Amino acid sequence: MKQTALLWAKEDGSATRFCLNEPFSLKDTFTCGQCFRFTPKDDGSYFGIAYGRAITIREDGSGEYTITPCTRNEFHTIWRRYFDLDTGYTAIKEAIGWDGHVRRGIDYAPGIRILNQEPFETVISFIISANNNIVRIGRIISALCERYGEPICNGGHAFPTADALALATEEDLRKLGAGYRAGYILRTARMVADGFDLTAIGELPLLDAQKKLMELDGIGPKVADCILLFSLNHRDAFPVDTWVKKVLVRLYPNCDVRRPHAYSQSRFGPLCGYANQYLFHAIRMMGEEAFCRESCIQ
Repeated sequence: MKQTALLWAKEDGSATRFCLNEPFSLKDTFTCGQCFRFTPKDDGSYFGIAYGRAITIREDGSGEYTITPCTRNEFHTIWRRYFDLDTGYTAIKEAIGWDGHVRRGIDYAPGIRILNQEPFETVISFIISANNNIVRIGRIISALCERYGEPICNGGHAFPTADALALATEEDLRKLGAGYRAGYILRTARMVADGFDLTAIGELPLLDAQKKLMELDGIGPKVADCILLFSLNHRDAFPVDTWVKKVLVRLYPNCDVRRPHAYSQSRFGPLCGYANQYLFHAIRMMGEEAFCRESCIQ
């Protein structure tokens, strides 16, 4: 499934342009709940910060995109992997599209790509995401970055390092809006700063990796699966939030929602994380009744 989607990339002044051979929707990729630091601009482009760099990315049409500022080297060392451009999603969609409900999600948002995000940022972001909404999550993360992240020359702040966050206090974090999650953020930052190796977790089998992540404060099965799927290359993770639970209950009656991993693995194999994202995004954007009704009709 690793057939590359990238056709070419070339530096163009302070930017790098690239072309793909399959759909890539900036809107669906940035609004499907996997990241919180990319925001739309009036011209349809998106401004965001990742890996300590602030960029604007826009679609130029006919499968071409531009990242500004971005050197050719930065494209190949950072953004090519971040946007998962060496994975061919056409083959993935063919492999899981036999399932009619997933096919409905694919048809709704064929241009979603699963990002490869920085692990510590993803850990903290999804601790913040628990029992929260996207607007408030973004607001808390922005405040966290402004207070503890390094300034970036062309705008904004990098996500704080574990060492920087470890020096905070619960009171400081509560003032930024973290609420009861402040203690989780602080204790997790201190564990990572003290040597808890997030990158190594990605090398473990799925359930072992989930168990290891749950040693960190504020991380349960759903948050662990989000971290694994969006930053540790576990495309076999299957996060179950309230939306995915609704899908499973209404459309997959043979699935025991208390043990979703066995069912998702048996149905979609190592590609179940992709199936998860198509289902999650479609039901959340279309609404439960519309998605489930039309999926059943299909």
